[in-house]
Amino acid sequence: VSTQSTGFVANLGDCRAVLVRRDGSGERASYDHKPSDPKEEDRVVKAGGFVTKSVTKGVVTARVNGMLAVARSLGDNSLRQYLTAEPQMHGPFNVKDYAGLVLACDGVWDVVSDNTAARLALAEFKKSDPEQAAVQVRNKAWTRKTKDNVSVLCVQFE
Repeated sequence: VSTQSTGFVANLGDCRAVLVRRDGSGERASYDHKPSDPKEEDRVVKAGGFVTKSVTKGVVTARVNGMLAVARSLGDNSLRQYLTAEPQMHGPFNVKDYAGLVLACDGVWDVVSDNTAARLALAEFKKSDPEQAAVQVRNKAWTRKTKDNVSVLCVQFE
């Protein structure tokens, strides 16, 4: 959301927003709502749920009631009483200070860093092609063999 040059990001679930600086570095503009986060786990437990944790190849995966790998969600009605659909707000930030924004789900962020996504997006923003920016970030996740779903949206400012 933007009013003139002021921007805000609201997020929940397994998405992440990364602001693309004009130097090609990324600035995280959201929070990952993982059940392993102590605040999120505490909220789930207070609602009567539980969080399971497993380790595979050194990677810890936490799940609400052993099923869902996010602690905030719009759907997942079977777990509704343990989740919240309340987003976290980030901002305000000055849109003019950034080239754009990369929005993607955890299938991207599991294998692509914020800075790599920002660098790939900026290269395409310089050609005024936010669609190709999204394709490049998606392709990077695929070539790094992500094991999760991949969704990417790039927004070019200006």
